[in-house]
Amino acid sequence: MRSTTQVFATRHGQTEWNAKALLQGHQESNLTDLGREQSRLLGVRLNEEPLMAIYSSASGRALSTARLIAEPRGLTVSELPGLEEMDLGQWQGLSFADVAERWPEAHDRFWSAPLEFEATAGGESFHDLYRRAAKCLARISQVHAGECVLLVTHSLVLKALWLVVTGRPLEDFWMTDEFAPGGLTLLEHRQEWEVSILDDRGHLSASAAPIATNTGSMAPELSSRRSNPA
Repeated sequence: MRSTTQVFATRHGQTEWNAKALLQGHQESNLTDLGREQSRLLGVRLNEEPLMAIYSSASGRALSTARLIAEPRGLTVSELPGLEEMDLGQWQGLSFADVAERWPEAHDRFWSAPLEFEATAGGESFHDLYRRAAKCLARISQVHAGECVLLVTHSLVLKALWLVVTGRPLEDFWMTDEFAPGGLTLLEHRQEWEVSILDDRGHLSASAAPIATNTGSMAPELSSRRSNPA
């Protein structure tokens, strides 16, 4: 057994709703041509990595991304409960402009005060998201100690995993930039967990189409509220 556990993690490829800046959450939206290309390029990026398993959320967009990476390697994709995107309840299918108009206070707390956010329109809290992300990572580290695996998940889950690994409080949820569709993050465990790669997008530059990094689970206005990790 190797002494280091490696967990590669990625956001699914771009979807039709990503391209329209609509909130997906637990709702479904198919990959676009660009999303499939992002998945293929990520698979090429991972060709030299000794992946032992590929896990995905149960969402169709994540499963499609995972299978595009797994099939050339002869691997099967396993669903891992807990990797699904944050449940946004009645916000799903809307734009953030619509959400701000209909639920202004909840919308403001979502961005400014994650600890105080309550899913008044259904869905889950940031606390719920954090707990299940931590549970997923603990499960992977137990089953695949000393191995290399890939998780195909969603942007908000990746943010929660970053908090878990870095030990930062929930108040820092928005400290990282939005995770790009098909970007690559590497979490490694030796004596403790650390973030070795954070949302690497270099492999995506091979795509002829521009890479969308401000759609999907995030609001367009996020660019004025986010900052790079310390």
